[in-house]
Amino acid sequence: MKIVYIVNHLAPYVMHGTEVVTDKYARYLSERGHDIHTIIIQEKGIPSYERRNERYSVHAIPFTKTFTYTFGECIYFFRLLLLIKSISPDIVHAQMLQNGRFAVLLKWLLGVKAATSSRGSDIYTVSDLYKRTIGTFVVKNSDVVIALTDHMKEALQGVHNREIEIVPNGIDSVPLGNDGKREDIVVSVGRLSRIKGHRYLIRAMKTVSREFSDVRLFIIGDGEERDSLQQEISRLGLDDVVHLQGSLPNLEVMEWMGRAKVFVLPSLHEGFPNALLESMSVGTPVITTMVAGIPSIVSEGIEGFLVPHSNEQALSEKIIELLGDDGLRKRMGENAKSRAGLYLWENVISNLEGIYRHMIRGGSEIGNYHYHK
Repeated sequence: MKIVYIVNHLAPYVMHGTEVVTDKYARYLSERGHDIHTIIIQEKGIPSYERRNERYSVHAIPFTKTFTYTFGECIYFFRLLLLIKSISPDIVHAQMLQNGRFAVLLKWLLGVKAATSSRGSDIYTVSDLYKRTIGTFVVKNSDVVIALTDHMKEALQGVHNREIEIVPNGIDSVPLGNDGKREDIVVSVGRLSRIKGHRYLIRAMKTVSREFSDVRLFIIGDGEERDSLQQEISRLGLDDVVHLQGSLPNLEVMEWMGRAKVFVLPSLHEGFPNALLESMSVGTPVITTMVAGIPSIVSEGIEGFLVPHSNEQALSEKIIELLGDDGLRKRMGENAKSRAGLYLWENVISNLEGIYRHMIRGGSEIGNYHYHK
């Protein structure tokens, strides 16, 4: 198959979820013999063409905000149309609903199959007007619409009632060199932004440190909240307890997760948090919030604990409970590792590949039951 991805940015230029996942799609599918072209917005330092392996190419198209943003979009789409016509793909797969507009138009103009993936923010954090206009147009007219979780599937069906496929993010299997030894540390990973809820976890550690004076919290990630969070740490007298580690390479992040007794993701909102799955994959029990798609990954009391968001008391209680019970941590960690195995990239890519084949040839219902709880 020849597949084109439309995405605004791409790893390694931008290392957020959608950008990393799209690069993974392209790499794994190209290794399976498919011809993959990814089209991104060209920015300073990004070449107009890049060949990442024998079957995986990246094209960058400039987006110029000439006169008005809408006029700039029209110019961008014309360039996109010419490029995709020259590639002549079987499928155009857009990441995010706003790019799904282009996929639908290309379907009508060039006769290609159009797939659109929602990534969370484009359905959870947009206005009702956006959902009624762009959302409805894309969800109704794409050949296939893909969600990350059951919760996201329901949100998309609320825009337009149709069948929605589920393809979650995947994780790599990473062998760790610590022989399973755990330290008295709690780890959290995520961009330092308000929506990630780190402030509530930091406040929770004030209570935790009274019960377990040797335990330390390491927050991995960077962002606009860093200075504010550091001030909160100092205000609470937790400079020796809570440490902001900044951004780290993925392998180092996984090593931190494998050393921790507990992983905490205190987000106020999430689409599909890869960090949660990665921590589960190394057998670390998790404490996270009951928001959006997270309960489709973690079951209360099985792989870890689910707590209300913005609730430092609930966070501190569950952290203390896990730190104080070796048997519970071990049991939850084993369950977490087993659950995370469903999301290994080879399984996710096989599911995605089946959807693509179904789009081109038709056939029996695809099904993605193995991700449901």
